Amino acid sequence: MRWVSKRDLFAIAALLLAALLLHVWRDSGAEGARYEILAGGQVLYSGHLDRSADEEWSVFPNVTVALRGGLVGITQSDCPDKTCVRTGFIGVPGQITACLPNGLLIRIAGDGGVDAVL
Repeated sequence: MRWVSKRDLFAIAALLLAALLLHVWRDSGAEGARYEILAGGQVLYSGHLDRSADEEWSVFPNVTVALRGGLVGITQSDCPDKTCVRTGFIGVPGQITACLPNGLLIRIAGDGGVDAVL
């Protein structure tokens, strides 16, 4: 008795191929993503999420933001709970991280993200 038919194997292969294509499409679209670092509604820094870039800015004397490997995040802050630092790095269009006590917001803008789950 066979547990898996040729039709089942074909369906599994088709699903794996679709998942692979979606992953490649999502990664290729992320190149258009941009980061924006805002304070008080004003854009302080902005640019493309370059995977080869490794930069760090002292936004305020007490807040440091870093761009590493196509991701951006707050690496140091003097706020009491450090939620902004623990959030980590972001890089998908639509993601936001903020340091509310210091009035800092980082958002990822772009049309490269895929808003779907397979």
